[in-house]
Amino acid sequence: MPNALPSTFSTPLSRGKRHESNVNITTSIGTTAAIDMRGSAALAIHIPSGSSCTTLSFYGRVSGSADYVPIRDTTGTAVTQTVAADSVCVIKDEVYPFAYVKFVGNAAATACTVMFST
Repeated sequence: MPNALPSTFSTPLSRGKRHESNVNITTSIGTTAAIDMRGSAALAIHIPSGSSCTTLSFYGRVSGSADYVPIRDTTGTAVTQTVAADSVCVIKDEVYPFAYVKFVGNAAATACTVMFST
């Protein structure tokens, strides 16, 4: 019998159509591509083998704003995620409300795959 999915996957959005998008993560908010989250939820990210990226920071922007700001949890702490090469990491819930997000790494990671549900 398969293992149960993490609670992050139990949201209604996760039951919809799934798709993937390739992104390159850089170490700068100015050079990392934005991910359009409107109408979808990013569920997980695959960091390819050979990457030295170990931490992601998340920045969000709401529709109508030009500025990306650090995404913070309910305690005001910037949301970060520990990641590893050749692995898939579930993306934290705090990222979901934003129309657009950027993932910034402590090291560059090319050809990452973000998995979505719509």
